[in-house]
Amino acid sequence: MLRRLSPLAVLFALTVAACGDDSVHVERAPGFPRTGGASVSVLGVFRDGRLAPEAWDTLRSHLAPLFGVQPCDPGYPDMLTTSGTPVLQAVDDFTRANGVTDELIDRLAPMAKGDLVLLVTMTGRPSAHAPSEAASAAPPPPMRGGGRRGAPGMAPARRTTAETATFEMVGVVFSVKAHRSVGAIRLSYSGTSLEEAVDHFMTRLGAELPGAVCAGWTGDLHLDAADIRRLDTE
Repeated sequence: MLRRLSPLAVLFALTVAACGDDSVHVERAPGFPRTGGASVSVLGVFRDGRLAPEAWDTLRSHLAPLFGVQPCDPGYPDMLTTSGTPVLQAVDDFTRANGVTDELIDRLAPMAKGDLVLLVTMTGRPSAHAPSEAASAAPPPPMRGGGRRGAPGMAPARRTTAETATFEMVGVVFSVKAHRSVGAIRLSYSGTSLEEAVDHFMTRLGAELPGAVCAGWTGDLHLDAADIRRLDTE
């Protein structure tokens, strides 16, 4: 039986590496690439409780620190088109309820051409006000929690007003060979510019995966919607 853990639930147990910027934390486990030139298949962006293909457009122009001039497109949902709409719906339903878990990525990983799968999560939005102003503003409505597996990138049920000024991005690195997440790059940003936040995130991601190559995906593996839905019962 597979362990019911989200990528970030696994990574919370890892040692946080020292880094110069207090707003950036790097978490690594055995299997995280120690040399440059890793081949990476980008799954996509998890935002607002779902895998959101359109959210990748926010990151596309900032890929130079990671992939240089080479274009890189996310695998979701294009890699699932050969399996049909029922599979897309099953994946969407699962991620809305549970987040993007290691178990789900492991089901999709045989279609990855790379040795690593990269998932980017985005939580919150840069504040239009300074932190002191945001702290005095009225608190937002309560947000739904991340489900029993602790979906990555989801906000907890309760947040303080000070937390509403923070935008967070996390790059989860999944090893196809190890069948689990092996690292994460976490950026907490309290400024007002989304462009600046994404640029800082990509710069750090590029430093952790130097010389990375975007490997893409293949649609050769046929997935069954029932198999995806069974993840809820395993």
